[in-house]
Amino acid sequence: MLNIIQTLSEKLEKSFYGSDDKSNKSKQYKSAEFWQDYYLAGDTATPVGRLAALAKHKDPIIRKRVAENLHISSHVQRLLVNDKDIDVRLALTANPSTLIEIWNQLTEDESEVVRFSLARNKNMPVPMLINLARDKQTNIAGQAQQTIEEIFGASRVFAA
Repeated sequence: MLNIIQTLSEKLEKSFYGSDDKSNKSKQYKSAEFWQDYYLAGDTATPVGRLAALAKHKDPIIRKRVAENLHISSHVQRLLVNDKDIDVRLALTANPSTLIEIWNQLTEDESEVVRFSLARNKNMPVPMLINLARDKQTNIAGQAQQTIEEIFGASRVFAA
């Protein structure tokens, strides 16, 4: 019975961590280098060049942390806007210092979750929210309309 549990546990770890051994994954997140990169990615005093390098980091957790940084440059935002990891793009939708042109690009994102996050953002320019209120996905359109109503404090209906 103990062998079966151990075998199942090992299979679960492999499926969760991929072909890598659990200890290697664990070591990565406990390494001093990882935590230093994590700190620098979120530090508003990190130089632009270092943030640009961290925006290309192999670990999406670091790239997401860069996208959350309130002082990321337009260059770094442009590196992150097409990131394959949805959490990185989501972080850009919520960052109040994200450029309008980046938000505009994200309104065309293939991910409904990214567009929905923009539709909830009260910092979005109203014309972009109006465009999102016309999104083909009704949940996104409805959320954008609700956000507009919250901003203006009145009920408005937009034709599709």
